[in-house]
Amino acid sequence: MATLTRIEDAVEAAGYSRRLLRICKLGNQTDFIICHSSIRNGPGYSLLSELNRPGVKRGCFIRAAIVDSDGNVKIELERSQLFSEVVQSAIESERFFCGSLEHKTRKIAIVAWSVRWKEREDGRFPLECLRTMIIGKHIRNICQSLGWICTLIGVDCDCLDDFDNWSKRLDCMPDRLVKFPSPQKDDHFTRAILKKIVSCGFCSMAVDSDQNETTVNLGDYVKKENPDGGYDKSIREVTLCANGKLSDLVLNVTLLENLFDSDSTESLIHLAPEKCKITVEKTSLLWKMFSKNSAARHQQFVFHGGVSFPDGKDISISELCRTRERQFEEASATKYGENVSAKNIIRTLTSATIKYDFISKSIEAPVKVRLDSEKRTDTSADRAGAFIVYNYARLCTLLENFSTAVKKEIYEPLGEVSQADFTLLLDDGEWDILFRGLCQYHLAVKDVEKNLEKNLVSQATSLSLQLNKVSLYAFAMVQKFSSYYGRVRILSADKPHLRPLMHARLHLIISVRMILEHFLRLLNIRPLEHI
Repeated sequence: MATLTRIEDAVEAAGYSRRLLRICKLGNQTDFIICHSSIRNGPGYSLLSELNRPGVKRGCFIRAAIVDSDGNVKIELERSQLFSEVVQSAIESERFFCGSLEHKTRKIAIVAWSVRWKEREDGRFPLECLRTMIIGKHIRNICQSLGWICTLIGVDCDCLDDFDNWSKRLDCMPDRLVKFPSPQKDDHFTRAILKKIVSCGFCSMAVDSDQNETTVNLGDYVKKENPDGGYDKSIREVTLCANGKLSDLVLNVTLLENLFDSDSTESLIHLAPEKCKITVEKTSLLWKMFSKNSAARHQQFVFHGGVSFPDGKDISISELCRTRERQFEEASATKYGENVSAKNIIRTLTSATIKYDFISKSIEAPVKVRLDSEKRTDTSADRAGAFIVYNYARLCTLLENFSTAVKKEIYEPLGEVSQADFTLLLDDGEWDILFRGLCQYHLAVKDVEKNLEKNLVSQATSLSLQLNKVSLYAFAMVQKFSSYYGRVRILSADKPHLRPLMHARLHLIISVRMILEHFLRLLNIRPLEHI
């Protein structure tokens, strides 16, 4: 679905930056988007004439485009055509998300280092570790939606019980768990790795010398091989071996070389909390220094913020999950009675809430989690994940009620979407669902995909991914649907003069369901058709 992309392309081809496009208040009489720009021509100038000139592909949904008295380009859209294109494309979800770029098939690995380095003193894993896995799964799913082969790898260690239990329940386990190598120096493979590092010429002494310490100057290596590599400038000399014991850095490199020694992985994404940045970058440089693997030549980083609580508490994954489950259990008992068993539903709502909390903030920003249940509503930002799941079930129930009524011959069957009369969708709520919901979600997903592909092609050191925008637009779309659903009666009486409007609205609802299924799939959240 390239609806807005075509509009952007048309505006850009006429000489205006697509970055300046924004959505203004859109109503029945003012279906405009506005391009704030330094206009070359005065008020009344018609951009449409430029869009129609030879060689410029005009966006087929643009009815008029002029410059107003304030110097802004006002682009009026063909409302019914836009409804028809977007709704049909969303229902055919493969067409909705197919991009204009021909994606090259790639093989990528994501290594989640926080499992190794962020153990708690009590042997349980902190929430930073959980956020690492949730972000990793999200990136993996986006890569796979592009047709790439992508694997999320977690580094195992001695105290995985707590993490293993709850990450499985939240469906955020890595695709593969690997064992951390032994720290013993006499391991043949590890010793061979150490010798390769030393042979690169940046070490202070040989491995086989009588000295007790071997160091390498990564700062000198960066200056010579990667002067603009984007690594932290504070990285200097690091210890490889001291008193017969290998450093964790050598073990990290051994793990990577062993993982990708005979592997065809093209790119490696290091994923870790911001606190682990220096250690991850040192590991990357050491590996790149000697390895001939393609993954070692093409390494990139995603560092994310930590997880904290307003009152300064430090709780574990299990404590957070149990608290959220208890809150949903109490809400369920209040609404449906204590005898109603809804364990699977509560687990799904818990998973959705935690995942949304951790992914809806920008990757670099820390996440502050509220545990208290006071002053919380279903539409509050810290319960947005459950709100999305609830409304997905809501619209599924609506569509099921319609199907049941069709079987009972109360309603006529729903016709093909291509035959729907979208000129009847005049409610501002319907336009909001379409333009601020479906279209903006589509653009957010495509922006993430384009940035991901662009960064991988350009071999940028740090990946810049605005994953949170996908979640925020999904939540915004659900808010608009919920408001519309509570105000408009969608299943009306089946009278000939009302039927076309009802069918057009049902097609719009089906398109929302398809997009929500896509979003829930990206976050590994199990859709619920009934709550």
